[in-house]
Amino acid sequence: MSQTPQPSPPTPKIHFGALVTPIAAVALIGINLVTGLLLTNTASQGQVETSHLEALKRNRQNSQSLEQNLQTYSGKITQLNEALPKEADIPDFIESVTTTAETEEVTATLNFTSNVPSANKDKLWFIPLSLAITGANDNLMNFLQKIKRGSFQIRFEHLEVEAPAGLESSLVTARISGVLFVAADFAKGGE
Repeated sequence: MSQTPQPSPPTPKIHFGALVTPIAAVALIGINLVTGLLLTNTASQGQVETSHLEALKRNRQNSQSLEQNLQTYSGKITQLNEALPKEADIPDFIESVTTTAETEEVTATLNFTSNVPSANKDKLWFIPLSLAITGANDNLMNFLQKIKRGSFQIRFEHLEVEAPAGLESSLVTARISGVLFVAADFAKGGE
C-alpha cells in the first residue's frame, strides 16, 4: 500500500503588515509625544528665559532710576548743607533774633540748651534752643512769623503762653522750645 503523500498542513502566513501597523502607530505616537514634550519644554524654557530677561531689564531700569534719585538727592543735601549755618554763623542768628525783637517791639531772650549739635533720625543736625518772648499779642505773633520765615531754619516744638485774663492789650509771655538746624560740618566753620 502505498501511501499517498498527504499534503502538509498549510504554513501559517504571518502578515507583517498587520503587526507592523500597530507597532508603527505606537512608535509614531511615542515620537510625537517626545517631540511634543521637547517642544513644550523648549517653549517653556523660552518663556522662562524671556521672563528672566524682562525682570533683568526692569531691575536695570529701577537701578538706573535709583542712581538718578541718589544723585538728585545728594545734590539737594549738598545745597541744603551749604545753606544751613555753620558755627561761625551763630552770631548772625542771634543778631537776627535781636533785630527782629526790636523791630516788633518785644523782649526776646534766646538760649541754646546745648552748644553741641545732635542729629535726628533723618540725619539732620540741629542745636536745641529756648526762646522767651514778652510783648503785645500782635507784636509777639509778628515776631514769631518773621523768625520762622527768616533765613535760618527753625522748628518750634513746644509753645507755652501766659496772658493775663481779660486784658486784650496786656503783655503776653511766650516760652518756646525748638531747634535750629545747622550744617553737618557745623564745627568746621566756613571751611
